[in-house]
Amino acid sequence: MFLSSYLSPLSSLTSPLSSFCSHPFSLLSPPPSFLPSLSSLLHPLSFLLSPFSSILSPYLSSLLSSLTSPLSSFCSPPFSLLSPPSSLLPYLSSLLLPSLLHPLSSLLSPLSSILFPPFSLLSPPSSLLPSLLHPLSSLLSPPSSFLPSLSSILFPPFSLLSPPSSLLPSLLHPLSFLSFTPLPSLLSQLDVWMEPIDLSTPVDIRVPFTSLQTVKAFLETEDIPYSVMIMDLQVMLDEEKEQRLSAACATEPRTTDDYNYTNYHNGDEIYSFQDMLVAENPKLVSKIVIGQSYEGRPLNVLKFSTGGTNRRGIWINTGIHSREWITQASGTWFAKKIVTDYGHDAALTAILDNMDIFLEIVTNPDGYNYSHKTNRMWRKTRKPNPGSSCDGTDLNRNWDAGFGTAGSSGNPCDQTYRGPKAHSESEVKSIVDFVKSHGNLKAFIDIHSYSQRLMYPYGYTATPCNDQRELHDLARKAITGLASLYGTSFRYGSVMTTIYRASGISIDWSYNQGIKYSYTFELRDTGRYGFILPANQIIPTAKEAWLALMAIMEHTKDNTN
Repeated sequence: MFLSSYLSPLSSLTSPLSSFCSHPFSLLSPPPSFLPSLSSLLHPLSFLLSPFSSILSPYLSSLLSSLTSPLSSFCSPPFSLLSPPSSLLPYLSSLLLPSLLHPLSSLLSPLSSILFPPFSLLSPPSSLLPSLLHPLSSLLSPPSSFLPSLSSILFPPFSLLSPPSSLLPSLLHPLSFLSFTPLPSLLSQLDVWMEPIDLSTPVDIRVPFTSLQTVKAFLETEDIPYSVMIMDLQVMLDEEKEQRLSAACATEPRTTDDYNYTNYHNGDEIYSFQDMLVAENPKLVSKIVIGQSYEGRPLNVLKFSTGGTNRRGIWINTGIHSREWITQASGTWFAKKIVTDYGHDAALTAILDNMDIFLEIVTNPDGYNYSHKTNRMWRKTRKPNPGSSCDGTDLNRNWDAGFGTAGSSGNPCDQTYRGPKAHSESEVKSIVDFVKSHGNLKAFIDIHSYSQRLMYPYGYTATPCNDQRELHDLARKAITGLASLYGTSFRYGSVMTTIYRASGISIDWSYNQGIKYSYTFELRDTGRYGFILPANQIIPTAKEAWLALMAIMEHTKDNTN
């Protein structure tokens, strides 16, 4: 084979290293005993060693064997090509740098330059390699001549936006399939609004205006279908801001009856609303401060109770992702609805006569404040990440349920950054401590937007939860009630099968704590407005969601002790 003959001179260069090595192995098929240590060293790469060997081994082994054979003597324990002893770095660099590898690099670079930076198919991020060895990364990429075959095997029909999720490595960034495009420089600028589930579902991505033509040109060149959801997001943001400013000029409400439920309010206004609601309904509502955010804002929880101790409870939180404003607005409406309907609506009255409801409206107060004052599209918290210029953690990837596995990111700059460890964020830890100290919660409901879905565990594993049949039937009942008002259609099912793989999420943790009725909502819409849902949809959204909530709460009351 051409590559074998071309690389054969390298074997004489590697012989001085043979005494350090044993158990040669193929680049795609290292010994099983070595996989754990290799994975721990090359965390971002570990996904390549298992799925590729099982999926592509029959096709590629013959092609790569001649490439790997001259390298086998120094690609195995006690060190791999990717992590040689530091004492050998000068030796390797002097032997294998430009004079011999330059011609080879020109043959192999087309693939390595296309693959997701900062690493090629089998080469790790540059932060994991000494700078002297960086030129060696070209040796770890297959020749560009079989890139078309590789792509057709991996992603038939090799769509930019829809690679099969079953083939995506579990540790892969949600957007890493774009690494097979000439757009790596744009990756950090793209904002994923809706991640891929499978080939049948679209992906929603916000593209900066300066990059729009480049992205469109690529999609059209590759014959990849797309549609524009929002032509100019800034226009929508300006309209939303103008409406909020206009509403802010109105007289400040003195009671919750005067509160404008048809407008989006900032955190301070919602806090004032909570205080008014408690003052107006002291026998039914109280405020509990369960902790503080990173920036020192109170984590307020409204408790709706008719008295008694250690009663069964229902937990509801909104706004864990700060840019999902429809959730905080709906949570405010829910609070008013509860005090209004108690004593008048038989179903709600029966619930509160037997159970308590706990409602945290602003679950991520720092992020919510930032989304109002600085960046409307902000999702995470505002806590700095040591060693990174990117702030914030995704609070719905920080729970101790499959934490750190597929469905979250270890990169602080990603929207789904999980944090350094489970429950590291005060906003999450405060809820965890409250739930555990209460000890008698029977339902846990986490409300998000958008995409119109109602989901139950699990998100981090495909294994069905023990109560799947009951949770599925209850979800169907809940969305049937929801649709009865305006005909709004919701999908329902487990998180994994209904939206995407997600690890470290709240309802997986609550379910594992024994709270059977654990659900996540994704409210309106399906993408026409996305996170910028017009304020005139606040009340319709809250009203229909309330019908689904009531179905879940009634079922919880009737089926728990």
